[in-house]
Amino acid sequence: MQFPLNKYGEVEVQNNELRYFIPIAYTEASDLGELEESYRKKGKELMDSPYYLFASNLEVVRNRFCFTFQLEEMKAFHYIRQFPFEEQLYYLRSLVEMAKNIEQTPILWDKNSLLVDLTDGKIKTFLFEFDKHPIHVSQDAVDGLKEMIILALTTLHRVLGKPRRIDFIDQREIVIRFAENILHGKSVSEIGRVVEDTILEIERQLEQEKKEQPKPSVFEAFKKSGTRKKKRLLLLNSQSGVSPRKNRIFRHHMKRKSRFGIINTCIFLLRHSLWSFSLETQQGHLIFPSLKKQKLNKNRQKSFHLTSSSVFTGRQLRETNKKR
Repeated sequence: MQFPLNKYGEVEVQNNELRYFIPIAYTEASDLGELEESYRKKGKELMDSPYYLFASNLEVVRNRFCFTFQLEEMKAFHYIRQFPFEEQLYYLRSLVEMAKNIEQTPILWDKNSLLVDLTDGKIKTFLFEFDKHPIHVSQDAVDGLKEMIILALTTLHRVLGKPRRIDFIDQREIVIRFAENILHGKSVSEIGRVVEDTILEIERQLEQEKKEQPKPSVFEAFKKSGTRKKKRLLLLNSQSGVSPRKNRIFRHHMKRKSRFGIINTCIFLLRHSLWSFSLETQQGHLIFPSLKKQKLNKNRQKSFHLTSSSVFTGRQLRETNKKR
């Protein structure tokens, strides 16, 4: 895409790269080194200002200087029309700040020289005046600022007079009143106050709506949580391919299973104890382990006494035989 800019210049946009060409004859630099030195000096001057976009490369193409810009996360100026009015106001602050700095850094008041930066929520210009590079289209800052604001709020391509209500994208009363106050502004500071006052008005309305919003009752909160669970289950069903009817049957089965889980556990333990009792009685064992241990100990003591007495009598017989 190509279009003219700055009277003698030309812009070429391809993918995420923008190239601005200006004939060397219409600059005040004799060679690339002189232009680059002046450009770097301006970059240091505007280092703390986020409203000016600097090129990533400078070169000479035939008889023209070429400025190359990278446009990642940037959109053309008319992209601001997609935002709601409440969000547009914060972007319009950038235009006011550039207008305030117009004496030190003149800019070209043209929608094609402005970009919307989505990363920091600001409008930026890549075409501004610096030593060796003049702006060839002069326009009063107040008029240029008004035109850019009206272009952001309407579907117009040029502002030649007061726009009609049907030209506005958002036709609410607050937007129409804001535009009228902008058009009646006589200075950059006055237009800036209109922007800031409108932002404050909207922020107060939002705070008031939050305060007046009734807190949900316990029943409503429970109802909302149930609705969220139903939506989550429907989403899981759609992702897994399970029909809602089958899922409903499964939930009913799990509910019954959890309800009778304790009873089933008790029945299982009772059956197991009865089975072990019957097994022990069949093998002839006692039920109580303590009594069984006592009986075993008594049998061991008796057997020990019997063996010890038998050994003692054998010794006595051998001794009596020796004596004889």
